[in-house]
Order: sequence, then C-alpha cells, then structure tokens
Amino acid sequence: MENWAIRTHTAQALTFRIPATTLVNASLTFRSADNHYDLILQGSNLFDKLYATNIAAASNGAGGVTFSPTYGGPRFVQVELRHRW
Repeated sequence: MENWAIRTHTAQALTFRIPATTLVNASLTFRSADNHYDLILQGSNLFDKLYATNIAAASNGAGGVTFSPTYGGPRFVQVELRHRW
C-alpha cells in the first residue's frame, strides 16, 4: 500500500503528490562488562536518499508558477560515549 502526502494550492487548483519514502535508520550500543561505559553509534537516512517533504507553489510574476520543494535531511551519523558512576 502506498501513502501519498497531498498539498493543494487553491489559487491555481493544483494538487501535488509526494510519494511515501522509506528511510533506513539504525542504532548500535556497546556496553562495558562493568556496566560503566556505553559506546553508541547512531545513524539516520543511511542510504542518503533525497526526498521531498513539501512542495510550495508561487506565482513567478510572468503568468506562470514556480515550484519549490523542501527536502528531508541528508545522511547523519553520530557517536556517543556515556559513563555511569
């Protein structure tokens, strides 16, 4: 089943359809044997997929319409080190 986000620009009676997007996120945690340290690796949008989250339409002043998509975030990876007392 596909999900569609629908944005409507009423002045021009236009409907924009943005297809559903599947992103891959992951987290991996290593804990020390004494339970004092955690090393955490986290990542989002691991395949660095370019995807639109919104499309805005505006008159370009020459009788036409300009479309401006807003894109989701790029691949992001972080490492975290935690200590418990």
